Amino acid sequence: MTHNPADPHDLRTPEKPILETFDLAVEGERPTAHAHRVERLAQHARGVKKVAAHLSEERVTITYDARVTNPAEIHELLIQRGYKAAVHAK
Repeated sequence: MTHNPADPHDLRTPEKPILETFDLAVEGERPTAHAHRVERLAQHARGVKKVAAHLSEERVTITYDARVTNPAEIHELLIQRGYKAAVHAK
């Protein structure tokens, strides 16, 4: 599907990312270490714009460009790199 700049409902533009956010729960014996590891791994994922660890809540918030990636891709990347995390429902 190609971008139609005349269509007000087609928000895809090269200049403007479509930012979305999701949370990953971090659990285990050392949640602080796990949160920092997820933070480091996710920062290098394609399309990820911001990663913030919330240590007291044992979760990591990831903001990404929905035109480039999605939570499933990011989660799969983390799993491939040896980390087991689950999407955390708010």
